[in-house]
Amino acid sequence: MSLKPSNEHGVNPSVEVCRICGEDMGVALFGHITKKQAEAMYEAGLDVAQEAGVEAPRTVCLGNVCDQCKEWMKEGVILISIRDGEEGENPYRTGKLAVVKDESIRRTMKPGEQVEAILEKRVAYIPESVWAALGIDAT
Repeated sequence: MSLKPSNEHGVNPSVEVCRICGEDMGVALFGHITKKQAEAMYEAGLDVAQEAGVEAPRTVCLGNVCDQCKEWMKEGVILISIRDGEEGENPYRTGKLAVVKDESIRRTMKPGEQVEAILEKRVAYIPESVWAALGIDAT
């Protein structure tokens, strides 16, 4: 693949990853990089950019979801294990992921707004201690 960067805007390649599972989804091109980086990318091509010393970062650029996670979200709710004590929109993930049926969410949680929000979003973070108490790894 040949890529000629704009002198004004450059090109900033990044590997787009799924916001849920972290798997690679493709390459996103945006932003501005240094002239030296742009020349190396142009000369090397994206497929050999790393050999030229220019490495595209892996990041959740646009917040997209991969096809596999979309399928899982149709089947149930994706649970993502996080380190105990973590908070916020992007807590530290332990690498564990499970899909559970909606009925399981309703059966294990008290009815209310939180349950409905989880079922609507189709994704929930679960602290490691709760993950272990639920016995998810044992099933």
